[in-house]
Amino acid sequence: MFGLRPQERMFRQLVRSESGQSLVLALIVMSALTISIGALISFTTGNEAQFSRDRESARAFHVAEAGVNNALSVLENADDKDFQGAGTILGPYNFSLDGADGTYSMTKYAKADTECTHLGSPSNCWVITGTATSPNGKITRTIQETTYWKNATTPLDALSHYGLVVDNQGSACVDTHGTAPMTIKDVWISGDFCPSGDVSLNPPAAHTGSIYIGGVYMGKNNASIGTSALPYASADIVGGCTNQGSPEICSDSASSNVYSDNPPSVDPSSFSLPSINPTQTYQSGNWSTPTCSGGSFTFDSNSVQDGTTPTTTLMPSGGNFDCTVYDDNGDVVGHLAWNSATKQLSISGTVWIDGDVDLSNSGTYVKDNVVTGANGGTIFINGTVSGSSNITVCGPAGSPVASGSGCPTTWDPNQGILGMVVVNPKNITKQPAFDRTGNGELDIMLLVNQGYANTGGTTVMGPVMADTATIGGNGGSIVPVAPPTSFPSSITTQATWVVQPGSWKQIQ
Repeated sequence: MFGLRPQERMFRQLVRSESGQSLVLALIVMSALTISIGALISFTTGNEAQFSRDRESARAFHVAEAGVNNALSVLENADDKDFQGAGTILGPYNFSLDGADGTYSMTKYAKADTECTHLGSPSNCWVITGTATSPNGKITRTIQETTYWKNATTPLDALSHYGLVVDNQGSACVDTHGTAPMTIKDVWISGDFCPSGDVSLNPPAAHTGSIYIGGVYMGKNNASIGTSALPYASADIVGGCTNQGSPEICSDSASSNVYSDNPPSVDPSSFSLPSINPTQTYQSGNWSTPTCSGGSFTFDSNSVQDGTTPTTTLMPSGGNFDCTVYDDNGDVVGHLAWNSATKQLSISGTVWIDGDVDLSNSGTYVKDNVVTGANGGTIFINGTVSGSSNITVCGPAGSPVASGSGCPTTWDPNQGILGMVVVNPKNITKQPAFDRTGNGELDIMLLVNQGYANTGGTTVMGPVMADTATIGGNGGSIVPVAPPTSFPSSITTQATWVVQPGSWKQIQ
């Protein structure tokens, strides 16, 4: 050892010096790794806590929102028709969802209160509050929004442009059968349409008219909507198409037999039938005490709105009558007259018949001037209508050219319209409220509570509106600019509590 040369001693010192540096470097690396791992663990733990908080917050938020939605459902029953007074409080109602506990409550305010007016609510309003606490009990969320009563109406003019309107949503299919095509310019069916024969719906001219089917079009045999030569201008078939029971794409005309200028759309429509309001109509006149000359006519046999007047023949084969009905103030409500020699019916204003009507005789009608400014008149039938013979009821002529369906001229609704509203007070559904089994032509505008059946092929030239329909071919394509006097004039498209736009807010 003592014999080592100076060079060897220097080498050994250098080696000992490098060993110390390596240890220091190792310690530094280990410390850095320890710090990094600790930081990673801390970061991961922090993220997990944040994610957990976000999850709990989202659960509380969505449950609070569910409470607000529940409140809207409660209001549909608790304050139907907006009868609750201002200051009414409903709730709080407790509920649990997704592990979170929530409550919701509602407070009603008058339309003049700030809670309603500051958002421009046009009526009384409810302020709904929904609150929920997260499953771990650490986070609470509160949501609030305002609802108001919306009672919107659509003028009948928009609906009267349709030749056939059937609000059969949830009821039986609209059934057309036979072999002759039905020429109807515009058709609106809220439910399913299932023709059972070879009959087709055709527009009066190519590239005109519209078809709306809110349910499924179920084509069979050789039935079609339009043809390749006579396509409708537009088609809207919400529920899809089948042909011979097999699903088909509606826009594939060769397979679906649906022909329109553009591919059928799937846009739901909010139309519904007009409100008849029979009690209001009955109370408008003294129907049991008409003033008649040249005969008599029984509108009401017992001064009670009960539909018990014996069956009335609207156009009797013998006997004349000329009757006017007044209200309690002595004002004219309606006028109805019949001349059996000329077979002409004259009408203006409102007419109420408190029982069934037999529509089995032919005739013409004109509007008269007994009710000032009346565009014809409307007969409310507090029963049902039936008839089996081949008849024509022809309206005022706008053209000397025969209609082609039985009348010697072509009806012009601008010269006068006969409206018929079949009240069907017993809501009879087993047999149609309007039942025609013969052929011919009716130049009328028709509204039927429950079933419309025209199985013999009578052409109803004016608009037909009903809850269900069975039609044996033929149709009509004449629609009035405006409905006849006293015909139900508006359709309630929405009467419910709806959310006021811009009222939603989170307050916690």
